[in-house]
Amino acid sequence: MSKGFNNQELKKRKKRVGFPRGLLYYYFTDMWETFFIKLGAEVVLSSPTNKITKERGVLETLDDECYSTKLYHGHVLDLANKELDYLFVPRFASRKKREVGCPKFVALADILKYTKKDLPPIIGPYYSTSREKHGFWRLTKIIFEIGFKFTKNPFRIINAAILSLRAHRRAQDELIISEETLRKWERSEILLNDAPINNNGEEVLKVALVGHNYVLNDDYASLGVRKKLQKLGVDLITSQQMPRNLIERQLLRLSMIDFGLEISEPEKLPLKELEK
Repeated sequence: MSKGFNNQELKKRKKRVGFPRGLLYYYFTDMWETFFIKLGAEVVLSSPTNKITKERGVLETLDDECYSTKLYHGHVLDLANKELDYLFVPRFASRKKREVGCPKFVALADILKYTKKDLPPIIGPYYSTSREKHGFWRLTKIIFEIGFKFTKNPFRIINAAILSLRAHRRAQDELIISEETLRKWERSEILLNDAPINNNGEEVLKVALVGHNYVLNDDYASLGVRKKLQKLGVDLITSQQMPRNLIERQLLRLSMIDFGLEISEPEKLPLKELEK
């Protein structure tokens, strides 16, 4: 919101964009923040998840909403009074043809718009490769539609998009390990996260912590499980660090028949893939 500023101050100050600290934010943190900052905006995050976030979110949502969605509503309410010009809630459905995003996530921007009062204008671009066959041109349109809210310079918008993509790739390269690195971790040659505490010289227990990024990276939502395991002397690896090519090979083994949709069963796959 822009109230509280005179015209001269409005010309000088940066436009403020609020990011609810939940759900897809934890997948695209570096990309989103870099994009808006390079456009000249000020990024405003909601407070880290806490008891108040949870209680407000629970009161604002239906019973059948998942816990993480309830927390997201709490984060939106936390941002409501922070003098924002925009609230960023992208309707992101899928990046690949066979991906399907959670419909509750996709609908969040519309739900917030029609159920919450006194929110700033919502920037909620819709992108779906699987359903709408969106691709490069749709993404380009979204980039410019958002960019022109902050600058009239198309070259600045293009530069912001390029730098944001680089930031995302760099973050992913630093986070996701190779299969060789995974084998080194299995042999206790390296640590991938904070060193275990209080193992008293005993053999270190190795644990793979599996979950959504927005749970693993939220101390409140995850009940601080990472720190608790570390204090117990556990050497951790998280699902978000696992080699993606290894995950994709394992997915090939899955079989699913649902409403007439059949995904290849293991015996129908090439022998070479099954042996990997």
